[in-house]
Amino acid sequence: MNLGRVLVAERGPMAGYLIRSLKRLGMETVAIAPDPVEPVNYSKDADFYVQLLGGDEGYREALIEVAVDSGCDAVHPGYGALAEDAEFAQLLGASRVGFVGPQPEVIHALANRWSVREMAVQSGIPVVTGSEPLDRPEEIRAEVERLGLPIWLKDATGHRPVCLDSLELVEQVGGIRLSSQAEPVWLEQHVDGARHLVVSFVADAHGEMVTLGVRERAIRLNGHLVLDQAPAPVSDALSDAVSNAAYTYANALGYVGLGSVGFLIDPIGSIWCLGFRSRLQVGNLLTDRVQGLNLAELQLRLAAREEIGWSSEDLEPKGCALGLRIRAQKSGVVQKITVPEGVDFETHLTEGSRAKGLLGILVVEGATRQACVVKAVTSLEKFAIEGVDCGLPELSRAMTDLGFWQGDRFGE
Repeated sequence: MNLGRVLVAERGPMAGYLIRSLKRLGMETVAIAPDPVEPVNYSKDADFYVQLLGGDEGYREALIEVAVDSGCDAVHPGYGALAEDAEFAQLLGASRVGFVGPQPEVIHALANRWSVREMAVQSGIPVVTGSEPLDRPEEIRAEVERLGLPIWLKDATGHRPVCLDSLELVEQVGGIRLSSQAEPVWLEQHVDGARHLVVSFVADAHGEMVTLGVRERAIRLNGHLVLDQAPAPVSDALSDAVSNAAYTYANALGYVGLGSVGFLIDPIGSIWCLGFRSRLQVGNLLTDRVQGLNLAELQLRLAAREEIGWSSEDLEPKGCALGLRIRAQKSGVVQKITVPEGVDFETHLTEGSRAKGLLGILVVEGATRQACVVKAVTSLEKFAIEGVDCGLPELSRAMTDLGFWQGDRFGE
């Protein structure tokens, strides 16, 4: 893939990071305006800035039209659903525009969460105990009695899994999903005290693959992930175990590109595979900081079929990094953003932007994990997005919780 000009489809907090990463490789970038009247701060970073008229209907086709008309060699789909949209990748290929990511057939295979679970089993990677795919509502009761409550209800289409603590709710929600879709629906046991670890890796088209350490999706508030940390505070033995499992899984797929494998870990160090992501993730910002990389740049090099050119032994991880996901409690208009010295804030917002949902990621680095936590708490006291309630006091309290402060290292 010969990349000279790239359309960046990302319109959220990570758009500026992607644009700057591509420009460092000498590429021209075309950015998308999220709204004709909404100001964003990444417009100044791009070489060209295009407004798309209309809503979500026909959005993929409009993007492809812009990519073709603006002479783009490829589209970077960003961090969201487009990055895991096999049909979008196929449409780009039909228009002779490259897609920065895996091949469409690989994306399609990984889009089915039940297939991903089955592929892990075939690779010898443990998965959480659960049911087979359910066909009828009456099967739900028998499986709940076998597996116990609370229990996770999952489906193959990528709807958010839900943890339910009553048989009535499981039957109600499960029945709705069974009746509304043809893809598998199944149940999985709840793992008490589990933590969510992620291993990212890169694999080139020449057979080389390198895992990139272990990070943790560490704190959730009100159903949303609000804090990632890297490296995860686990033993070297446990870190090696999940890294080896991710390597085995990705290698069995013949995967090429940047990817991540998620795992559940219980307090005694048991490991279960959660799933596979075939795209850049927000948490990769922390991988960059700790490992001294830029994964957006590396992803482009892999798409151009370059060799990785180094191994895990060449990496020299340093310190710790935390990624604080700043979210709006309710929508508002940004009046001013104050970012204290010594930290970075990746955001698409600027003064006058309407803020809702995920506003940005505050990235904090430190020589040690506890130094990083102290710096993060102190930085939050000085950080502000005026005009928008971001729930910062609740996030500060979560980071000063004794269990989080101590790290609760697993697998010792």
